[in-house]
Amino acid sequence: MIRRLVWFASGVVAGISAFLWTKNKVSAAAEKMSPTGIGRRSVARVRGFGTRMSHAVQAGRNAMNNKEQQLRDKRQR
Repeated sequence: MIRRLVWFASGVVAGISAFLWTKNKVSAAAEKMSPTGIGRRSVARVRGFGTRMSHAVQAGRNAMNNKEQQLRDKRQR
């Protein structure tokens, strides 16, 4: 009898935890697909793209300045 009670209790715990996990997953997916969720993700992607482009332009300018300085040093010798 105690075995059955243990198995029943573990089944109840497993069922409740599976239900809560599923509920959280569905809620998160619903939030992602809502208009505000889509808007937030879009804004975050655009901002991230802008940041990456800014860093790339700065790296290009630094490389250009370094190369220009090397060429000037070479010409002055």
